[in-house]
Amino acid sequence: RAHSRRAHTRVWAARLAPHSRTRAHNNANMLALGARVVGQGLALAIVDAFLTTDFEAGRHSPRVEMIKALEG
Repeated sequence: RAHSRRAHTRVWAARLAPHSRTRAHNNANMLALGARVVGQGLALAIVDAFLTTDFEAGRHSPRVEMIKALEG
């Protein structure tokens, strides 16, 4: 996965219903959609969820900080 090798990138590889926990919990800043797996209607719903969800911080911040530390 090339996206996981890029510094400062936290990717949400969305394949299912548009839940936004990855954005809210991991502060994802990139969205990946599989064209063969996700139809147009679902893709639009996922993008909407991604763009309208904020990072919750709080108890999730230490995990994001650990990810940042691994980036060097």
